[in-house]
Amino acid sequence: MSKLPFPHKADSLREILFHLHSYNGELVFTGRSLKEMNQNLAQISSENLHRDIVSTILGVDDFVIDRRRWLSEAIDDKHFAWIEKDPLGGMFTWFYFLSGCSPDIDFEIDNYECREGKWISIHKLRLSEPESADERLLSIKNMFDVSDTSTKNKISAITQIRNLWYKVKTPLQKEFSFLLSNKEIPDSLIDTLWVHAIEDGFPTFEFSGTMPESRKLALPCMYHFWSANEKKHILYTLKSKSYRINYTLSNKTKKTVTAKIDPEVKEKLERILVSRGVNIHNLVTHWIEKTYETLKNKISKRNKIIHHLTELPYV
Repeated sequence: MSKLPFPHKADSLREILFHLHSYNGELVFTGRSLKEMNQNLAQISSENLHRDIVSTILGVDDFVIDRRRWLSEAIDDKHFAWIEKDPLGGMFTWFYFLSGCSPDIDFEIDNYECREGKWISIHKLRLSEPESADERLLSIKNMFDVSDTSTKNKISAITQIRNLWYKVKTPLQKEFSFLLSNKEIPDSLIDTLWVHAIEDGFPTFEFSGTMPESRKLALPCMYHFWSANEKKHILYTLKSKSYRINYTLSNKTKKTVTAKIDPEVKEKLERILVSRGVNIHNLVTHWIEKTYETLKNKISKRNKIIHHLTELPYV
């Protein structure tokens, strides 16, 4: 006689999404925490919409969850630790599946376990398009959880993707250093570059992220999985646009100063620039700031002396 499933209330977003997947409705959730997800589910339940499935997830009334099914499908979080530490690696994994790639599967194992040996489409997951690195990691875990393949194949697949990422990570980061190395890049610049990239032919692979941080991570991944022969030339064009836009933004509030100097003075100036390894903008800025501080200190001392003299008693 088989054992009855023991009562259990889902205690993680990952587990909730796993149980929700078996429902054939059109529910899509955007809960960003376990508390928020449970509140959303409770609200749906109280409105008598999809009450059975919601009550099952919440573990209320007479419904229970058979956690053995969850434990038999989920692989340990440790296999996703590298994604948790590397948001770009997470986006790479996302685009790996978006672009139509598929990890190798040992079909003998899946046939033995009566599985189809298939990966579920990203577009069939219960979460809305993930925008943050945490949401994307949760969606990746959910995709692995609900795909109809053995846990051995799941572990093998995430290992394959990790090894591929480690192989291409450094050259890809170097190619997009103009975008990735600047932590303070304006959101407007990222959105502008995104528009230019799409217009120049970058494939979206149906990626629908709209937040600048998502697009910043997506562009290198779109480029990597793009098979176009001319993509290096297009990337060069995108880099040039980035430098021009960034230059315009950074110099938007700066003023131009023009000065005519004697040839011998110009020669001395050029020698100073070479010996100090700076450009004329930085050098003039330094001189102006230094001279201004010197004058300000002299004026302050003079004012103190005048103030002191005015307070002396008449003799």
